[in-house]
Amino acid sequence: SVAELKNRRDALLAELKGLERNLLDEQLNIEYYKQHLKEGGQMLGDLKDEYEKAKSCKPSEPFFLTNIVTLGNSKKNYNRDLYEWKRLHHPVVVQYEELQVDLHIDGQELEKQQKLKEENSKRCEAIRRELKMLQTKMLESVKSNPEIQAKMLQDKVFAQVLLSRDEYTPEYQVDFDREKLAVNGLNS
Repeated sequence: SVAELKNRRDALLAELKGLERNLLDEQLNIEYYKQHLKEGGQMLGDLKDEYEKAKSCKPSEPFFLTNIVTLGNSKKNYNRDLYEWKRLHHPVVVQYEELQVDLHIDGQELEKQQKLKEENSKRCEAIRRELKMLQTKMLESVKSNPEIQAKMLQDKVFAQVLLSRDEYTPEYQVDFDREKLAVNGLNS
């Protein structure tokens, strides 16, 4: 029935509106992540030499036999050197490695947003096709539904009922009985 078609259309329109809001959000997120990945990549490139230098100058722990032979001096020297390395170079290493993790996560999120956008775009197109089909069914149903015509004919106001639609605009034509109008003083 027309009411069922209308209810289905209204539900699809509400879903389409929600999907269009989601598409806008996803597009904004995609732009944000692209920009963030670009800036992060540049920062990573800028820090790369400093990071590699910091990694290469990190002191290595002495072999346990060396530590025994030097009566623990090599371990003390190592600890002092490691403390100094952490003070000077560790922040660069941490920043670089955290930036790598952030960029990896942002890259995954970008892919997720792009996939969601693609899925929602396909769903929007499917809804638009279904809405077009529903619109056609509704128009055909109203145009050719004898029930509507029969209900209108039951009312004594209508003498003749012809249903038609032109470009989604309902139309009706009223023919007045001029003699009855004249009797009631409604002539021009």
